[in-house]
Amino acid sequence: MGLEALADLLKEAKQVIRGLLRSPGFALVAVLTMALSTGANTAMFSVIQSVLLRPLPYHDASNIVMLWSTVPSKDIQRNWTSYPDILDWRRQSHSFNQIAAIFRVDTAMLTGGEQGERIKAGYVSSDFFSVLGVAPQVGRSWTTQEEDRRVPAAVLSHSFWQTRFGGSPDVIGRPIEIDHKRAIVIGVMPARFDFPTAETSVWIPLSFVSQWPAYLTARQADAFNAIARLNAGVTPEQSQQEMDSISARLKSEYPQFEVGKSVNVVPLPKELVGPRVRIALWMLFGAVVFVLLIACTNVASLVLARQSSKERENAVRLALGASRTRLVRLQLLESLILSVFAALPGLGIAAAAVPVLRAFGPTQIRGFADIRLSPEVLMFCVLLSLLTGVMFGIGPAWMNTSRDPHTALKAGGRTMAGSMARRRLGNILMALQLALAMVLLSGAGLMLRSFLDVQKVDLGYQPQRLFLLHLDVPAEQNVEAAQFYQGALARIRALSGVQDAGSIDALFSDYVPDDVIEVEGRPNLSGGDEAAASGSHVVSERYFQTAAVPLLRGRFFDSSDGPHSLPVAIINQSMAKRFWPGGNPIGQRFRYGVPGESPSVWRAVIGIVGDTLPDGPESQIFPQFFLPQSQLPWTASMDIVVRARQEQLPLADSIRSAILSVKPNIPHFDVSTVESEIETLGNRRRFQTWLLNVFSAVALVLAAVGIYGLFSYSVAERTSEIGIRMALGADRLDIMRMIFRQLITLVGSGLLLGLAGALVLARAISSLLFGVPWMDVRTLALATSLLCLVAVAAAYIPARRATMVDPVIALSSE
Repeated sequence: MGLEALADLLKEAKQVIRGLLRSPGFALVAVLTMALSTGANTAMFSVIQSVLLRPLPYHDASNIVMLWSTVPSKDIQRNWTSYPDILDWRRQSHSFNQIAAIFRVDTAMLTGGEQGERIKAGYVSSDFFSVLGVAPQVGRSWTTQEEDRRVPAAVLSHSFWQTRFGGSPDVIGRPIEIDHKRAIVIGVMPARFDFPTAETSVWIPLSFVSQWPAYLTARQADAFNAIARLNAGVTPEQSQQEMDSISARLKSEYPQFEVGKSVNVVPLPKELVGPRVRIALWMLFGAVVFVLLIACTNVASLVLARQSSKERENAVRLALGASRTRLVRLQLLESLILSVFAALPGLGIAAAAVPVLRAFGPTQIRGFADIRLSPEVLMFCVLLSLLTGVMFGIGPAWMNTSRDPHTALKAGGRTMAGSMARRRLGNILMALQLALAMVLLSGAGLMLRSFLDVQKVDLGYQPQRLFLLHLDVPAEQNVEAAQFYQGALARIRALSGVQDAGSIDALFSDYVPDDVIEVEGRPNLSGGDEAAASGSHVVSERYFQTAAVPLLRGRFFDSSDGPHSLPVAIINQSMAKRFWPGGNPIGQRFRYGVPGESPSVWRAVIGIVGDTLPDGPESQIFPQFFLPQSQLPWTASMDIVVRARQEQLPLADSIRSAILSVKPNIPHFDVSTVESEIETLGNRRRFQTWLLNVFSAVALVLAAVGIYGLFSYSVAERTSEIGIRMALGADRLDIMRMIFRQLITLVGSGLLLGLAGALVLARAISSLLFGVPWMDVRTLALATSLLCLVAVAAAYIPARRATMVDPVIALSSE
């Protein structure tokens, strides 16, 4: 651009700004409307950028994949596998440069001090770090030879290094004790390295796992998964085809272990942020884009109304030789200046919204805690502001300069053709607003109904007044752990305000049930078509009474079920129906195990309890059996549940003191409530429902304002027509009918278009719904009714104003 052209542009910009200052009301409304929508879009884009678009802190992450075992018949896409399977994948595959193994247990006890500490630990093979393409920031990782020799090495995370060792470079060579085993620190990873989980504090050689020699050959021990790097030029789809072939060969070689299983190749970016999270975030981003479009139509209608009063001015300019291009440029420049003025307050809105999103958002989603206004987000805000300026300015700008100037001058002002064209554009904008609002409202309605249905789910137990704490007992002998839990529960039950207390190995668990059941007298049940897996839990005496799990038949565990008495079990209702359909399981015996491994002892069923949801309201019920803790004393990791006598009773400190009085060096633990844990499990759904409904409410308000503004403009454009009709005998009711006929036409067309979009959206987010069909007639009807009411309410005032027109004044004004 030459200096002369730049000078002309600056001159035109000054002219436009002077014009906006003469219309401060229009400028303020336009700037605030666009600032609100731009700020919301910028804040939501910061989430998208942090969670979905930010490059992973691994070298060439697009070529890294996770390898999971699957059970297609049960729709299980991510299951653990055995180490021998991973060895076979390494030997037989040609798609991968390296395959590293990861042990499924990711918790460990940091022992050696006065009080143990529970940490996240990654038990990984030596090629784990090279697969991810990241070397330690300080020191090194272990070699394959060191892993084979079971050298006790440890690599620390950056945050653990900072908090535990003060970031000292002398950490290399220092000993730490993990699960009572001594290890030597040999490396520290960079700050953003956080795999398999963001909370991982230390990585340990795979051979550090207890009973490692047995895992080397135990094909039945599904305790591992794998991460692999693709060879150059190999796609995930090609590697999937090869893994399918390898899986078929393994099925023929080891049918007792591999039948019914397959392999799922998952690209690492999709693994870290699952498909449901991706759908939810893109849905929310789409919703806020819809809000932006509604805002653009609102501002476009304001510009349209403002420019209609300048038709004669534009006609004079065209008649005096001004080019249409220059007039379009002037009016488009006005829109761009408005959008630029909106960018700064928009950034302020985004800056205020980001901390709110971080505070109330689901922090368990990787990257969510790191959302911020990065340079990429700031650039997005600037580009979005310029784009919106073009979007709401180009239509009115072109239309208001496309009329014949001689016709406009002869008419002495607005031309009939110009009025009709502006009215048609206004009608299109109004129908578009209604369609966009309909899509948003229906989506928000579906998510809100799903959220409310989740809240009404019966968990199978009573979470009210129930405290929860997880304990790991660093016991040298099994008897010591059993004695500790027995003593701790007795001390807790003796507390004032405690109704009852019990323990379970995991109140919340998302594991895949893998215990194969064999019913006495029916050996075929362990291997044929009737074979089914069941989940198991270890519970203490009075656990079911404490959690208020109903007893359907038989009895609960009691003091008679000791380590030397008859092995017993309690089953849930689903297991009773599955393995004893139509019969009475009480007194029947079963045993459990995994294929190829010696099964457990025969256990007699002494009771049937109601089904419970294992991982919150959205988990699935499956067959489960429960074993008495007194008969399995080696269980050192348990969840203790405590039933309070009254709501909001402050028992946390008393419970903590009671436990420490039994074992002062127990590892640190927190006391929470079951209700708070369930609330945490629902954070993701709560967040997306809340945010989508906020966007929908904003869209509804903007649509109402837009309808009001467009109808006010439409009535003003038709003042002379209304005057003529009233002069010819039309009464106020006739005028009201005429205006509302126009409203019905516009609302009908907008809602039909919106209904089609709503069905497309509902189908796309069907995986996020709970208990609600994606084509839910009630939600669509409610959204339609609400929009109709809003449209009628917004159009009523302009329509009533039209009936008050004096025909003499209306005709004399033309």
